[in-house]
Amino acid sequence: MNEVHSELYPSLAKPIPVNDVESLRLGDPGLFKLWDELVSALSLGLLPVEAQVKLVEAMPSSTQREVVNKIAGFDSSVLMTLKHQLHLVDSVLRRVIDDDGKVKTLDERIDISPKEAINMSIKLTQVITRDLPKMYKVERVQNLEAALFEVVETLLTKDQQDAVLLKLQEKNLEDARRREL
Repeated sequence: MNEVHSELYPSLAKPIPVNDVESLRLGDPGLFKLWDELVSALSLGLLPVEAQVKLVEAMPSSTQREVVNKIAGFDSSVLMTLKHQLHLVDSVLRRVIDDDGKVKTLDERIDISPKEAINMSIKLTQVITRDLPKMYKVERVQNLEAALFEVVETLLTKDQQDAVLLKLQEKNLEDARRREL
């Protein structure tokens, strides 16, 4: 077996620690360029689901847990979207209909008919009544998921935690494949 003699090889510079995107850019410009291209491809939807799943699978378990925690905030973003939509519909209705319920004259209102404004309001109301109950169910599932993660992290060994995450990944991959069909 050959021995490696350190005097034959030049000493390597100590790598710059990478803690964030800026330190990645400074520490390893080549890797940063690849990362930037990958982020662009993901944001444009250029990677198939299977490739995205492989990226997640390649992450350490701690990073996967962090991603799950960030995604679990889904219901609050949906609520913010609904809030913005409500504000928009309210603004449109106020420009078409007076506070006393009378239709404003054409020179006082925006170029939308009262019927169109009311239909917009009705459609948003239908979306809210259809989707809000789902979000409350999602919140309950998230609470159960948080409790499960607490149990997993406190009562299971690292190997057992990784086995649980692996099983969840397999299930998610199966679900993603079924949705694609």
